[in-house]
Amino acid sequence: MLKSLMQKIKTFFRTLWLSCTSPRYYAEVLRSNFSFSLKYLLVFQFVITIAIAAFVLIPASQINVVGILNNVKALYPSDVELQIQDGKLAINQPLPYRVSIPAIMDEQMRPTRWNPQGSEIKYLLVFDSDENIKGAADVYAAAAFAVVTESTIYTREGEGDGLRVNSIPAEESVTLNRGVVDQAFDTITTSTFVQQKLYVPLLAGIFLFIVLPAILLGSLVTVAVYGFFVWLMAKVLKSWMMAGQTLTYSKAVQVSIHSLTLINVLHFVLRWIGEGKILDGGTFLLAFLVWTGFVLYQSLHMKDGVKATSRKATKIPLKASSKSQAAFQKPVKSKK
Repeated sequence: MLKSLMQKIKTFFRTLWLSCTSPRYYAEVLRSNFSFSLKYLLVFQFVITIAIAAFVLIPASQINVVGILNNVKALYPSDVELQIQDGKLAINQPLPYRVSIPAIMDEQMRPTRWNPQGSEIKYLLVFDSDENIKGAADVYAAAAFAVVTESTIYTREGEGDGLRVNSIPAEESVTLNRGVVDQAFDTITTSTFVQQKLYVPLLAGIFLFIVLPAILLGSLVTVAVYGFFVWLMAKVLKSWMMAGQTLTYSKAVQVSIHSLTLINVLHFVLRWIGEGKILDGGTFLLAFLVWTGFVLYQSLHMKDGVKATSRKATKIPLKASSKSQAAFQKPVKSKK
């Protein structure tokens, strides 16, 4: 069993490497069963999900959550009490009452794009009265991420030139002071969930049962759509690119599964170095079609590849042998 598993792993990485580096490898893809490429796609997406999960879970397991929560708790002023009753908020401080941006949040709360109408973000919160805050101009003038009045909460959003406006909930009756905050945070920090870091296996479960199925479903839809573009391109460029052969839709999807590998890897690398926009939107599709057209041309025009014996249209490929039915078995190699 171990030998079989190692063979499947070896075949997967061989397929991954050749899909990215060998245009002529696609002659093998055309001769292989669709199930071979589908299994490759599923394993590829599984590996990607595991990699993403590792980038999230490993740092999460090392974070000092208790220390972070205690630092957040210390931000609440000891002399401030807030009360919400009958849809009205009251604070036991003279208005306007301003809460400065904590040092640990300074970069996040002062983005350069949030500078509409010459207003700079100087405060985290400003509490003021409905009489003083009558419109957007007054909110911007307060120079805060959020402005709270007796009846309304204004929050900066988007590029900073928009506001999210929410009314104080009329059905709530809340009193918030340092004692309440300390009690709430102490309950959280002493809980088994935080002390034993149970949020790590919870996140792992989310990746396994929510993120992975979503990625798999999205990848299936993607290859179905991109396969249609490849099928259409093959029909338009049949005489030149396809050597007179006919590419079925299922084979177009199969080729797309492999050719998308390189484009996705390039996109990931570009995003990693901060240049992801190079392959966004239409550029991504164009790069995919160019690469896919190139590998099809190379595969169908190679001397020992899948080549038409006449100008008469022939469906590609010939039916694969029964030996290729095994999961992740190598497709038949081309002669060299």
